[in-house]
Amino acid sequence: MKKILMLAFALLLLISLSEHVRANDVHFYLYGSCRCPHCAAMERMIPEEFGEGSLTVYEVDPNCENYNEKNLERFLKISNILGTGGGVPLIGVTIDGELKLVIYGEVSKDVLHALLNSTAPKKLLFFNGQLYETTDEEIIKNLQNLFVGEKTPTTSTKPIETPNTSVASLIIPIILASIADAINPCAFALLIMFLSMVMVIDDRRVLKTGLAFTSAVFMTYFGIGVGLVKIQTQFLWIRNIVLALGLAIGIYKVVSYFKTIEIKVIPNKFKQTSNKVMEKMLSPLGGFLGGIIISLTLLPCTSGPYFVATALISKGANVLGGTFLLMLYNAIFVSPFLLITLAFHYGQKSDRWAKVIGGFEQVQRKGKLLDLLVGLLLIAIVLYAYITM
Repeated sequence: MKKILMLAFALLLLISLSEHVRANDVHFYLYGSCRCPHCAAMERMIPEEFGEGSLTVYEVDPNCENYNEKNLERFLKISNILGTGGGVPLIGVTIDGELKLVIYGEVSKDVLHALLNSTAPKKLLFFNGQLYETTDEEIIKNLQNLFVGEKTPTTSTKPIETPNTSVASLIIPIILASIADAINPCAFALLIMFLSMVMVIDDRRVLKTGLAFTSAVFMTYFGIGVGLVKIQTQFLWIRNIVLALGLAIGIYKVVSYFKTIEIKVIPNKFKQTSNKVMEKMLSPLGGFLGGIIISLTLLPCTSGPYFVATALISKGANVLGGTFLLMLYNAIFVSPFLLITLAFHYGQKSDRWAKVIGGFEQVQRKGKLLDLLVGLLLIAIVLYAYITM
């Protein structure tokens, strides 16, 4: 079974990467200004990477020596279509004579190569820090004419539709992914350890220690998420690997349920480390440090939904929207810890709290069913990501 899943993952990865086309003949058309340092950086980098003769520069600044009024007119039409507000540099990239990519702003070598590898037939990509795409033939034709200048552009200024509601469209998938992460058997095991730890703490320190622990988990996972989103934005092929891996994990969890494959809730090595950390979490500082260590310890076990969620965020949200979605995800993920802390602080430590622990242990014993639910959610979210990408 493992060999079959590995083969399936390899095929998914191959399919994802097969869509990336490297250029046989790449040419760059740059609208810029002699006073723009970002333009100068791109004018240096492009010939170094793609050779002399790979770059055509259109000067749009009236204060610069090579200014041409027609360049400015064409540049403003492009800005209107793309909604860039007249900023430079604005770069059109042709592959074998066809416009495949438009870049707004300065990008690194790695990002530039990743964008080129993401091009596809009958599709135009637009990158302004986030990646958008269009298959509208009219838009592509107009931009082709305005950048390359082979034909007289049409009068249409129909803009590329950048999804202003992209954050709203991602809220439900992000919530489902966070729920899948929260009901992960690994997370429930952590809850049980957390409950056991809280019960032996002095009443006066329960609230501070619990809040410190919860805050540390939130901050650690949030920081990891920011890094994952940034990496997947700069290296687009990594996003395809993450989604393929998420799909493989989802399939494995579903197959495991029906094939009675034993899945350990937490590997023994991680469990031993977690127990040692929990034993020392008897103060707010200990709770905070423990939360960081526990988060890193259990990340390999709970990473599936989170990695898929960061792939969605890197594709469809800007910086502000991505920050909001990461905060929403992690708020849902740590909410059980917060609720438990408040319950123990304001409630009475009695037998009913022992029953709460027993209830979580009962849920943990149904780990296979939880894994099935997590697997199904992962598959659904990954398929949604592929459809919307």
